[in-house]
Amino acid sequence: MFRHKYAVFGAGCLLAATVACSNTANPISPNAAVPGSGAAGPNGETLKIDAPATTAPTGGATSSFPLTLTVGNVAGKYASFPVTYRYEIRNAAGTTVASGTQAAGSGSVTSIVVSTTLAFDAAHSWRVRAEYNGAVGPWSGAASFRSPAGSFIRGNEALDLLNDGKTVGQAVGPVTFSADGAKMNDGSAYIAYALPQTLQEGEFSFMATNVDEGNPGDKSKVMSMGEGCHDDVTDNDYRNTLEVRGSIYPSPGTISWRIITGDSREEMHRITDSHRTSMSWNRSDWNFFKIWWQAGIAGYEIRSGGPTGAIIDAQTHGTSGHAYRPTPHCVYVGAPPTRAGVINQTHPGQIVKNVWISGNPRPTFPSIINRGQ
Repeated sequence: MFRHKYAVFGAGCLLAATVACSNTANPISPNAAVPGSGAAGPNGETLKIDAPATTAPTGGATSSFPLTLTVGNVAGKYASFPVTYRYEIRNAAGTTVASGTQAAGSGSVTSIVVSTTLAFDAAHSWRVRAEYNGAVGPWSGAASFRSPAGSFIRGNEALDLLNDGKTVGQAVGPVTFSADGAKMNDGSAYIAYALPQTLQEGEFSFMATNVDEGNPGDKSKVMSMGEGCHDDVTDNDYRNTLEVRGSIYPSPGTISWRIITGDSREEMHRITDSHRTSMSWNRSDWNFFKIWWQAGIAGYEIRSGGPTGAIIDAQTHGTSGHAYRPTPHCVYVGAPPTRAGVINQTHPGQIVKNVWISGNPRPTFPSIINRGQ
């Protein structure tokens, strides 16, 4: 923990040369100043410490995702003690849209990862101050920046809004974009995300509507992934698929999930299937779809309305323990062509937005853009 010097604004010791000041023994004086008092700083500060430096982002630069604020550490004037930094982020209208605190780190700077997801690609400013036990130092000056631009693929992580008229993946077949998201107009349409690095543990999730048992198809895939881009995922050694079966299937609307962790041969015991769930769907509903995987365990969940909504269906299953390590790792909205043809490819008609592929927790997508979760 980085140690900082500080003292409370207040009257100085009149006999400092011969008499010990009571405020030296207790950095927070029993007569500590309060904002607006004669002993407070010009802006109500009650802690004798300089304003921290807003090191990055500054100067209107576009920040990375997740947003990280870099603070230049400051020390108090009369005693060593750990301080906490409080930050505020404002939008272009001057409204505070995010705030929080974090203990100072070691070294010359402290990095603060902001958990609140801001409206993408918009002007913002931020400021910071040091605090201790209710006493506060002066605010820094405001530093300007632009929030992250939104969609990206970086390493083994991807975020794709899909309701901004484009994709960072590769759209194949009849995919159309609107303010609602990307629509897979028939079973041959899909979006592929070729990850530069394999994601061995994590999640793949998105919001989708127009998923319904009345849509054409058989073993139609809402989402999938595997080894090799645009390769058949059916018998892929690293298959991970979630299906909502179409009108051709004997029980339309059935949910089915399968993961293969390294070998598609049955004798290797690396094929894991869910218990099939019969469902009746409402095509106008927005639902949250997620598949996830870790060493020795994997599963899926479907929720109503968003990632914190009521569970429609969720299952967890143990796997062989073999690492999930496709190379290259390709992730799909829908699925690429399969050996059984288009009826077993993508769930046709589904509209998808807010794709998240990562080993990190899913962020909250700004409502100003996403019209949902």
